[in-house]
Amino acid sequence: MARPSPRAERTSCPLPQLPASVYEDAFDLAAVGMAILSLGGDYLRVNPALCRMLGYQAGEWGERSFGWLDHPDDPPIFLERLAEGDPTGADVERRCLHKDGRWVWVRLHLSVARDAAGAPMYVVSQWVDIQNLKQAREAVRASEDRFRILVETAPMGVMVVDAEGSMEIANVAAQHILGFSSATPGSLAGHLRAISWRDAETDEALSPESMVLDYGPTGETARGRSVRFRHPGDATDRWATTRSAPLRGPGGRIDGALAVVTDATREQMLVAELARLAHHDVLTGLPNRRLLRETLERAIDAHEDQPLSLLLVDLSGFKEVNDTLGHEAGDALLREVGRRLRSIPRDSDLVARLGGDEFAVLLPSTGHAGAEEVAQTILRAIRAPIIHEGRSVEVSAGIGIGLFPEHGQDASTLLRHADVALSQAKQGGGGIGFYAASLDENSLARLSLGTELRTAISEGQLRLCYQPLISLSDGAPVGVECLVRWEHPERGLLAPSLFVPKAERTGLIGPLTTWVLDEALRQQQSWRREGINCDISVNLSARSFHDEDLPATVMGLLERYGARPESLTLEVTESVAMEDPEQAIAMLQRLGKRGVRLSIDDFGTGYSSLGYLQRLPVHQLKIDRSFLANIMADAGAASIVSFIMGLGQSLDLEIVVEGVETEEVTGMVTSLGFDLGQGFYFGRPMPADALARWWREHETSAAGAMLSSLHGPRPAAV
Repeated sequence: MARPSPRAERTSCPLPQLPASVYEDAFDLAAVGMAILSLGGDYLRVNPALCRMLGYQAGEWGERSFGWLDHPDDPPIFLERLAEGDPTGADVERRCLHKDGRWVWVRLHLSVARDAAGAPMYVVSQWVDIQNLKQAREAVRASEDRFRILVETAPMGVMVVDAEGSMEIANVAAQHILGFSSATPGSLAGHLRAISWRDAETDEALSPESMVLDYGPTGETARGRSVRFRHPGDATDRWATTRSAPLRGPGGRIDGALAVVTDATREQMLVAELARLAHHDVLTGLPNRRLLRETLERAIDAHEDQPLSLLLVDLSGFKEVNDTLGHEAGDALLREVGRRLRSIPRDSDLVARLGGDEFAVLLPSTGHAGAEEVAQTILRAIRAPIIHEGRSVEVSAGIGIGLFPEHGQDASTLLRHADVALSQAKQGGGGIGFYAASLDENSLARLSLGTELRTAISEGQLRLCYQPLISLSDGAPVGVECLVRWEHPERGLLAPSLFVPKAERTGLIGPLTTWVLDEALRQQQSWRREGINCDISVNLSARSFHDEDLPATVMGLLERYGARPESLTLEVTESVAMEDPEQAIAMLQRLGKRGVRLSIDDFGTGYSSLGYLQRLPVHQLKIDRSFLANIMADAGAASIVSFIMGLGQSLDLEIVVEGVETEEVTGMVTSLGFDLGQGFYFGRPMPADALARWWREHETSAAGAMLSSLHGPRPAAV
């Protein structure tokens, strides 16, 4: 079919006859550039808009042919092919050379004018400046490229999810976290739905929609969610946190979501390990006192008329091994005893380490005869020689046994009565002892420790020892921890563990704490006069938190000795603080407001305190020495120490590591970034005069090391 001519098309829509000048005016006044060309490419006429667009005068166009302004990289346009009906080049974007030498992007539209017979006569061209449009497009494209690079290289997973919860886009990190590698849209959608999602906190099953499309009532942003899922690659449980924001289409309609997923598996495993450590002894891996008590309480609650036996095991000879061969040998001994104890009971029994050289064995459904049989087996196992670094080490044990229900119908009573039986067994030189009421009365009458302790406080039998605290950055001494000892006239030097619990039970903890604070601040004042500016740390017991007069007592003593409040640090163990967290927070706030520094001791052994840590007004964390037991050989222990340290640093707390005993461990904790160190490697607890000599020596050596690092080595003498 023949194509109708332009003139024939115009006749189908008749217009009033206008003067030729009207059409010329329309051509000249057009806002877009226009030019009329011959079929051979000569410019017959150009309008002012085209001249302004490219900077050439009207007369300069007649000297040129079509294509004279084309960019060399743009394909040529053949007008003769256009006249023959080939539409190629009729509507294109191209670059044209401006008179000032720059290239201008234009959209060129070419139309062939034909006569009544359809024969081509000339070409009408329209030129539109699209330079700004091109630049805007390039800016958008560059922005998209930057966003794509950002998404692809982001360490967290980024996903675009449609309104039904199916993935459309997932970056490399998301594919790695969620365990798939294909990036085709179909596989993405299928994969998200193939994963079994569960809420990490409630363990409720989650759909992909609820995980990434839960924006809340406002629809502005999704709440963060912690999820657990089975990784398809290795079938292990993984944890992640997700957060998403809605993607809106026309009219504000939510078309999907941009979801961000972060791998939280390592953090979750560390938190789980901390939870395990809160109920297990770090050195032996056995359950600790807390888990024993919780298990004992559950067993008593569910006894159903079944007997139950509790065995407390205390080693004899452990202190001699520790003092003679060192803590490393002592730790090895405790681990071996723990291993032997663990191999004896049934699966339903529980073996725990209570602290120091004391262990416990809980025997459900076991009465007198069964408990005695197990106790005899334990004694034989412990008495067998233990080989450590070629040396044969021998220890023995005493075992105290309490039976439920005859020796106590609650956990506290049964533990106390088993301890009474243990004391009787140890006084008999070892072996096995069962609780009896007569033993309890006789032991209390014989020891009368409460009366003796009251005498010790009033007659000056108590002594303070001082263990240094070292700055790990330069080795300089910064303070001391004050440790109380009792010089008993008959029993010799007693450690706090032998009389502080008695002081708490008999109401003497208040006078004892006051004596320690008074003596510590008096000694600090004496050191100041000698030129030793030494901060001091004093431990608080659980009962101290119930002493409403404690803040006033502390401030009165500080004023008496002219001491700065910040030069005194009060230490409380994590487990004590967590016995009554609200009471602890209130008391610590009262003390902290007075300028006294506060420290959490043995941190890391009480997992429940992590939720309260931000609320506790403390300045310092002291990481429990048990974490250093295997730090050099166990990467997991090092990770936990590093994690706890990072937690404290994120809260802007000073970090102290206890139990540093070797140069190798010193290097390790220094490289991890700890602030302060304490342990036998730096100095053992010592009397005040010995501490003064030690302080001067180490203060001088630290200053010399600092000067050497600043000025470099001195030149050799010539």
